[in-house]
Amino acid sequence: GSADIFTLSQAVTAVTGGVVFNVRCDATRFGEAVFVVGNHESLGAWSAAKAVALTTCAESFPTWRSAPIQLPAGMTVEYKFIVQREDRQTLPQWENFDGNHLVTPVAGQVLQARSDWGSADIFTLSQAVTAVTGGVVFNVRCDATRFGEAVFVVGNHESLGAWSAAKAVALTTCAESFPTWRSAPIQLPAGMTVEYKFIVQREDRQTLPQWENFDGNHLVTPVAGQVLQARSDWGSADIFT
Repeated sequence: GSADIFTLSQAVTAVTGGVVFNVRCDATRFGEAVFVVGNHESLGAWSAAKAVALTTCAESFPTWRSAPIQLPAGMTVEYKFIVQREDRQTLPQWENFDGNHLVTPVAGQVLQARSDWGSADIFTLSQAVTAVTGGVVFNVRCDATRFGEAVFVVGNHESLGAWSAAKAVALTTCAESFPTWRSAPIQLPAGMTVEYKFIVQREDRQTLPQWENFDGNHLVTPVAGQVLQARSDWGSADIFT
């Protein structure tokens, strides 16, 4: 649990718009979750292993939703929802209809893309982005997970769960990148001092989380129009690139 981080900034040259993916789905069983996967790398590039996990809670079930995901404005984004174990160790169950959902991000707006599981129909609500934001990709090297567990990031903004482990953002890894875990780009207010920590908990969030063990929190300040890569090590004072 090291408080040290370093950030790399990447200018956002493409104009982007945000999409929050929502689906009403009661087809999950214990230990399973809903994911969104699609034709852009931020949606896993059609790989179920890299799909973006959606979250739900007792108050909102059976509606599952993603964090806002930045995608190229004007691009025809194709996607589907899948149900799979939260540890991604089983074959996914895909929505069963011809073709894919389609949504076109709008520059400077966040679209709420809503649909029902198994239906090709969607509807969208747009919300103008009035606050200036910057993107952050959270990266951590962590080999402290056990079977059925994952790394999450949680912090002092609602997009990071507002310090609630139940609403923390799941990071993903794969055989090629383990033990590095990373988030999708998360839009946060530019200039805000974002405080956060990584936690390890069961992918179904049904156990007490293990928090990084150091005084204080990681800090990062998003930069308008850029995407920061914030990297740190779990359990080590060393930093890496």
